[in-house]
Amino acid sequence: MPELEQVLDAIRATHADAKEKGLGQGKGGQGMLPCPCCAGGKISYSVASVNGHIWGQCSTPKCVRWME
Repeated sequence: MPELEQVLDAIRATHADAKEKGLGQGKGGQGMLPCPCCAGGKISYSVASVNGHIWGQCSTPKCVRWME
C-alpha cells in the first residue's frame, strides 16, 4: 500500500490533469493518467459536476484509490 505522500501526489496529479481538461464544478467528466505511485499503473478518475469532487483509482491492485 502506498505511503500518504504518494497518495497525495496522485491526487495532486489528478487535479492538475482534470483542470487541464477543463473539468471541475459545473463540468464533470472522466480522465486517465499514468500513476505517479507505481510503475505501469494508470489512474482512472471521474469528476462530479455538482461539486468538482474527484473519485480516482489506479489500475494496479493495492495501489491508490480515493473519493472526495
